[in-house]
Amino acid sequence: SKYYIIGKIADYDTKLLEQIDEQKTAIENSKSELETKQSELSEKQAQLKTEELRLSNAKANKNKYVSQLTDEQKALQEQIDKYNEEMQAVEKEFQELARQAASSSSSSGGGYVYTGGELQWPCPNYSRISSYFGGRSSPGGGVGSRNHKGIDLAASHGTAIIAAEGGTVIKVSNTCSHDYGKTPSTRCGCGGGYGNYLMISHGNGLVTLYAHCASISVSVGQTVSRGQQIATVGSTGYSTGNHLHFGVLLNGTYVNPMSYLGN
Repeated sequence: SKYYIIGKIADYDTKLLEQIDEQKTAIENSKSELETKQSELSEKQAQLKTEELRLSNAKANKNKYVSQLTDEQKALQEQIDKYNEEMQAVEKEFQELARQAASSSSSSGGGYVYTGGELQWPCPNYSRISSYFGGRSSPGGGVGSRNHKGIDLAASHGTAIIAAEGGTVIKVSNTCSHDYGKTPSTRCGCGGGYGNYLMISHGNGLVTLYAHCASISVSVGQTVSRGQQIATVGSTGYSTGNHLHFGVLLNGTYVNPMSYLGN
């Protein structure tokens, strides 16, 4: 009986040791898996910290750029505001000159007295009307007036500009040498933004304006005939490209040139 009991105990101990070995092996395997997962987690945490640092640096750089951009926008807006003031001032000057021409005499056109009818197109070889009279979106990201006081006739550089009607030249501004397309950052305020321009009085209060010229071939006081070449197309002043800005004033008030031009 004692031998039997001792055998049973030995069998039990053997089984217990086997169970302990199995549990030990399972624990060691679990420990190994946990260590692997912990290593992967540590690696991911390190990657996360690296990504956080990168994002933090990117955010700092973005904030710095936004701050710089805001400063540039403010400076640009100040330039645009200044340009608008200059353009409004010269437009008022145009109106005053036109009023003076209208009040001086009905024959202030130097022998030509406009009595009605269609004006001749001031740039016969224009390619298209790039901007009409009245409200518009400011072209070129801020270059040009939103309340357009004339029409723009796009044409190649050097294309002939002619007098829309006979009359007397009452104003010439021909000192701008910035004959190229502008952007808001390369603004040119010559002639209040109109660059090289001239005005012709046709009598009976009618005055025409020709702006952004490359060159002007007439002078103040000169009498010109209908269809006579007076200038060439350019991009002087605050202009995004080669074109003629053609304006019409009646008794000092801007009117739509299309009402005076034929089809």
